[in-house]
Amino acid sequence: MTCVVAKPGVLYSDSRETLYIKRNSHKHFQVHNYLVGTAGDSDVLTAAEHVFKWPKRPNVKILTRWLHDHQNDSKSDFNKCCLLVVTTNRLFVCEGLYVYEVDSCAAIGSGAPYALGYLRGQPDDLKGAVEAACYYDPYCAGPVRGPFEI
Repeated sequence: MTCVVAKPGVLYSDSRETLYIKRNSHKHFQVHNYLVGTAGDSDVLTAAEHVFKWPKRPNVKILTRWLHDHQNDSKSDFNKCCLLVVTTNRLFVCEGLYVYEVDSCAAIGSGAPYALGYLRGQPDDLKGAVEAACYYDPYCAGPVRGPFEI
């Protein structure tokens, strides 16, 4: 389980492994000139990190096309994961095959509701948001990792 929180240009995450199974993929990785935060099925995320060719300039239309193009590849059911794409000035959330842009901050994973609640009162404290998720969500745990900046 996971909590990944980001705003344009910066990303934080928790560090707990998925239940008793060690993840095959990272909770975030860099591709081209942006970061990708991940939550969900480890097989899909491993393929996303290591196999698939990512677009150079992400936007809603391009990321949607990218997800649909890879949906039928082996072990890539994007309905089993979420992605958080972070550029220097933009932020995209991919939930299954649906992509939308967020203006200020976003969170994915089981700890996302707690992190987003925290960010309502402290919109610039991404580390605190992950700490809140780790406190309230039994599936998230520290130490908090970040900041990872683009």
